Amino acid sequence: MIKHKQNIVDRLLSRTTKNEKDCWEWTGPKNNAGYGLMNTCRKDLKMATVHRIMMVEHVKSINYTDRVEVLHLCGNKLCVNPDHLKLGNIKDRHKLQKKHNAYNMMFKDSDYMWVHCEHCNTKTYRPHFERLHSNCKAKHK
Repeated sequence: MIKHKQNIVDRLLSRTTKNEKDCWEWTGPKNNAGYGLMNTCRKDLKMATVHRIMMVEHVKSINYTDRVEVLHLCGNKLCVNPDHLKLGNIKDRHKLQKKHNAYNMMFKDSDYMWVHCEHCNTKTYRPHFERLHSNCKAKHK
């Protein structure tokens, strides 16, 4: 008996939730940079970022290996809503990053961006605290 493979977009959408900003947020695994990652079930390319998969399947004029940037207009790394994605180049990506990170950059060196772990007695960059101190979390409560 031949097992029917589910369409890649259907598999992708089955692991998303819609938020209040109309983003379709990926709930599956992520890479080190925080982008959603998914198995493509292809021999030539095993894994790809979910926003690239969505754009390839939606636009059809690009391929997984094309050297084109897939940009998040909403600034949400986990968003796969095709209306929030756009093809662009590195300059476009830098402009969007500046636009979306302007507020966060003001706090980069401030105390807000650092968390002190009483259990380990270390200071950790806030975005990494959850991952690095998951064992300590219960002891902080």
